Amino acid sequence: MSGTHAKGEAAENEGVARAMQEVLQAEDVAARRISESRSAVAATVQAARAKAESIRRRADARIARLHARDRERIEAEMADSQQLAPAGPANWSERSAYIDDAVTRLAVALTS
Repeated sequence: MSGTHAKGEAAENEGVARAMQEVLQAEDVAARRISESRSAVAATVQAARAKAESIRRRADARIARLHARDRERIEAEMADSQQLAPAGPANWSERSAYIDDAVTRLAVALTS
């Protein structure tokens, strides 16, 4: 009977060893998949950061162009105002009103 018991125990040990091997293999597969997922996430995050940086650069360039255009517009309006209202204390209130109006229009344009 002890021989039969030994064979049964050996078969049981072999089954346990197979089960442990399957668990270890499953852990290895899971670890590889986790690693692959982390790499994919890192690549996605890197691509998103690159796209965000590209958008930021384009926005900054557009803002710079808008500022330059507005500066040119202000300078042109200032030049026009100097031509329309000759220098002198008699026309100062007219000139000031024109400049105030230009500043108001610019503020509306910048905030619209």
